[in-house]
Amino acid sequence: TVNDSTTSPMVQTVAAIDTSKVPLAWRTTQGACKMTDKATAFSRSAWSWTGDWRPLLTKYTNKCFSKVRLRFNEQCMRDLLTAEPLLLTPDCAECYVQSSKCATQQCKVACLWSDNSPSCHDCVDEQCTPTAEQCSGIPAADPSK
Repeated sequence: TVNDSTTSPMVQTVAAIDTSKVPLAWRTTQGACKMTDKATAFSRSAWSWTGDWRPLLTKYTNKCFSKVRLRFNEQCMRDLLTAEPLLLTPDCAECYVQSSKCATQQCKVACLWSDNSPSCHDCVDEQCTPTAEQCSGIPAADPSK
């Protein structure tokens, strides 16, 4: 990383992300997410509900959804996705903002009692994940299979 007064801490942190472990299948996909975004998603097991990528996105979605107003705050989600610990690029973050918005609109009933239930996961995977995958270029399938 470059340590001069013109380099922001965010750039230094992003520059330090190891992209060498991103699988070939992920390297060749087209989408809004850059290689650093893909490295972050890969390191957090983005293809699995048992990794920490999807639970973190769910946590952020819940934080940005007003249950009183029944409204999703897109800017709140953008701010969370582009900050530590994810540091997604703005274009990549937008894919997940829209995916979270989809989940709050399309999966309200399925996720009403628990956002960690199989019915909620199934709804999100069916209704929202394909669009997020296409937008981001980050595959939702396990790269080892």
